[in-house]
Formats: sequence, C-alpha cells, structure tokens
Amino acid sequence: MKNRIIPIILAFSLLFSLATIPVSANTEKPPLSTADALQILRHAAEIIVLSQEDQIRFDFFGDGMITTRNALFALRVAAGIIDINGNLIVSTPVSAGTLRVSATSTEIGTFRHVTLRTNYSDVTWTSSDPTIATVTKNYRETGNEQFGWGAGVDSSYKEGTTTITGRRPNGNTVAVTITVKNTNPLNFNPADFPNLALPPVPVTPDYNPFSGTTTPAVTEYYRVRDEFSVWMAINDARILDGLNPQNWDVALAEAARTHALDLNANNIRSHIGSDNSTHTTRAVRAGFQYDQSLVREAIAFNGANRAIQDWLNSPSHKSIMMSSGRDLIGIGVDGGTVVLKTGAAIY
Repeated sequence: MKNRIIPIILAFSLLFSLATIPVSANTEKPPLSTADALQILRHAAEIIVLSQEDQIRFDFFGDGMITTRNALFALRVAAGIIDINGNLIVSTPVSAGTLRVSATSTEIGTFRHVTLRTNYSDVTWTSSDPTIATVTKNYRETGNEQFGWGAGVDSSYKEGTTTITGRRPNGNTVAVTITVKNTNPLNFNPADFPNLALPPVPVTPDYNPFSGTTTPAVTEYYRVRDEFSVWMAINDARILDGLNPQNWDVALAEAARTHALDLNANNIRSHIGSDNSTHTTRAVRAGFQYDQSLVREAIAFNGANRAIQDWLNSPSHKSIMMSSGRDLIGIGVDGGTVVLKTGAAIY
C-alpha cells in the first residue's frame, strides 16, 4: 500500500506546482496545517479513514472525494503559497522599497553624535571623509512607523564637511551632508605645532548592515576618540598655563592602554597591575627608551569627560599633568578608566 503513495504524490506535485487550484463555494474554511495535509495523504492512501466531519472539511473541490490533490492543496495553504480560496499569495520583495532618510543635511560639533533615521535596516554606510564623521551604529527605532531604523553618526575632532551615503542591496542610495564645526574651540590647536607628535586620529571602518551588536572596530574607535580628546584637553590646559604641549609617545600610550584594560578586566583600582607590574615596568615592557625614573602615572575612573577636571582638582595628579620637565605623554582608555602616563625624552 505504501508503494502507491510516492507515485501519487509525484504526479500531482508536477500537475499542480505552478498553478493555483480552483476552490468550490464551500464557505468559512478553517486554517490548514501540515498535519492536516498528512492526514489527507494517509486517508488517500487508505492508511486511515477520516471522520465524516473531516471529509467534509477537506473537500476543497466539492466532488466528495478526498485525494492526494486535497493534500497538496492543504500543504500549499500551510506554506503560505496560496490562500484558503486557492489564490496565489504574492508578497512584495523587501528589496523593492525605496530608501529614505529623515534629513539630507545636518550640522554637529566636534566629538558629537547624531542619528540619521531611515526606513530600512539593510543599509551599508560609507563616508567620503571618515576623519570628519562616519556611521558607527545601526539600531531599531521603536515607535517610529515612517523611519524605523537609526544610523548613528559620530564626528571626529576635525572641522569640515563629509557626505554619508547609504546603499541598499537593491541599489537604492541616499546621501546626507554632515558639516562638523568646533562649537567649543580650544586654545590648543595642533596645527600651530607642526613638529608635535600626534596620537592616532579616531577613524572607524564604516558600519555595515544592522547586526544588533557593537563591532570591535567601533569599540576601538571610541577608545581612540577618548584618548585623542584627553590629549587635546591636557595640552589645552598646559597652553593656558604657559607650558608647551606634550608629544604623543607610542610606548607610553601602549603602557597606559594595557593598564586601563587590566584594571577594567580585573575590577581593580591601583597603580600595581594584576601581574604585579608597576608604572615603570609597564613603560619599559612597552618599549619606552628614555629614563624610566622620570615616568609618572595618573588614573581616573569617571570617564574621559571627567578625567581632566578630576586631575586638576588633585594637587598630586595636577603636578603630573602640568609638569614642565616632561614633554612626552600617553593616554589609555577602557570604559570609564583613563590612564595618563608622562615622561621626558632624556636618556
């Protein structure tokens, strides 16, 4: 008996796979499931006998016969290919929609964040000048029917204009002009010191379609951005105090970042690392070539925005930050932990 099932199924599958099936005038047909279709198949193969009620319920063609044809119909309904009346269900492809954005131009300050609201999540974003601003995050905008997705744009330290371009897989694009202006100008301008060693400029790879998680590249961007802004603020304070700005030192910066990561990972607040390293041994380990006895270290735990004021309010930390005899600096940030290391280019 089972051998009769396979040819019956194949025959009717080929016969009805590309066409909808006319339905009788039976009214109020209930939703159909895959289990219903299997029951019809068993009945058609004479494995079971459906109740009289089910035979009436599954008589889609009004001929009083429950066959494999009825089972194929039920399977298509259960799969959402046709509706209960046999009409083909045609859904609009997601890629057919036109990409829209809530604003085509906006102005923000340096080191600021702004949200571009869009109507799709599958958008790849690029910036014509990532050193000015770039997209670092996509997220769901709840309660917004027209623009249900947000693209987070972060500006850098530079003034200027960049074009943020969004592109969907179907080729639809949208362009937004971002103008960055320094709304809180500092007395310190790196351009006034052409020979000054600068820290890495915060630039992140552009953010690709929505994933719901923050990428390592974006996390690194925020660390570098905070380290850069602390360096700027310290040199601004030094300029106001009549001191020269400090050069960025790669080895001191590596030692500072390593200690910040260590403190956060192990939930400790100390100048002694979890491996018993000291502020000088960490500098040497990172490759600092100058006199290690002149290396100093300051730590803040309230974030980059509060670090400068916290250090200025502490005489011992202020003396490290404002030392006239130390021309090298390195900053390390992880979360709310900020580590400052200074030294002198003296052997």
